[in-house]
Amino acid sequence: MKLLIVFDIFSKFGGGSQLCSLRWFKNLNNLGIETYLLKNKTKEKLNIYPERIIEIPALNLSFVFKGLEIGTFLTKEAINKIKEVDLIILNEPGLISFLLSLSQETKLLNKKLAFVFHTNYDYFSKNFRLDKFDFEGYFLKIGILPSLIFRNFIIKNSQAVIFVAKSFKKLYGKKIRKKSYYLPIPVSSDFFTGFKIKEKEPNSLVYFGRLSREKRVDIIIKALRFINKKYKLFIIGEGQERDNLEELVRSLKLENQVEFLGWIENKNLPNILTEFDYFISASNFEVFSFTYLESLLRGLPPFVYDYSSSREAIPSNCGIFIKSDEPNYWAKILLQYKNKGLFIDLQKNILKAYPKFFKFHEENSSKRLKEICEDIIKK
Repeated sequence: MKLLIVFDIFSKFGGGSQLCSLRWFKNLNNLGIETYLLKNKTKEKLNIYPERIIEIPALNLSFVFKGLEIGTFLTKEAINKIKEVDLIILNEPGLISFLLSLSQETKLLNKKLAFVFHTNYDYFSKNFRLDKFDFEGYFLKIGILPSLIFRNFIIKNSQAVIFVAKSFKKLYGKKIRKKSYYLPIPVSSDFFTGFKIKEKEPNSLVYFGRLSREKRVDIIIKALRFINKKYKLFIIGEGQERDNLEELVRSLKLENQVEFLGWIENKNLPNILTEFDYFISASNFEVFSFTYLESLLRGLPPFVYDYSSSREAIPSNCGIFIKSDEPNYWAKILLQYKNKGLFIDLQKNILKAYPKFFKFHEENSSKRLKEICEDIIKK
């Protein structure tokens, strides 16, 4: 079996779908499955199976979004490799994934395609609003429709769809009328080292992830106005919203309560996260978020928005689910858990639930993907 994983919007600041693509690429090869990665050309070079990485020309759109580059066309090397493989795994509805599905539609390509459903573009189309004009927000808004069109076209021409969340498989599985599979996301093995219970009163919050509008980090920052310096918030990540969030902190005079730590490589996160007490995120759009699991695995009870994806990832007695967009309500709940006993109990619950998380270990996820690929190919 030969596989080709396509991720044509690779970036230094890439999110969950990029992490999935890279970890599956690495672990499938570790399992002895000849797997290639087709990606856009970037300055950053990958040192995992470099002989099996195919780079294609890219268009630099960093003037729109920091670090954004998209693959533009297939090279002769890429086309030759496509001819060799048994299955092409498409991640995100980029231009190259669209062209490959178009080749399938026009019968130029006689290869089986599987599309991995990573991103909730339907959320963007229904909920993304521009409160005020800004260059990056405008380009994000006009990019939603083509992304949806590309995604639906790719799904139409794929033999199967792979969902990384059970809730989305249930929601879309019958609508798409394609063979569908559930695949747990691949969390890095570096996070699976256990943790020691902190017997103390909690005093720090951490958010880590992309700093973009849909993550709703502003709700968390605004909540700090109501907690009278009971917690300090640390923000890890980069994105187009960072400047706006820093300005929000200054306008609310919260400079002593909020610290921006910038972008930190995922491989360094496991050790850094243990320095904090609670994880917090008001995002309500994720298909499935790495950050929920990564925080749990490092012993950080999460404060999260209450919706299907957070409920699927976090056992009910291991986190705090908040069904509100009001910062003062978030503050009220945070103050309730400013308690040594409650903090210790949540950590103990996470330790008891720890075995449940091993299905998300990158090696186990990749083994499941191998089984899925074998099933798609033989049909």
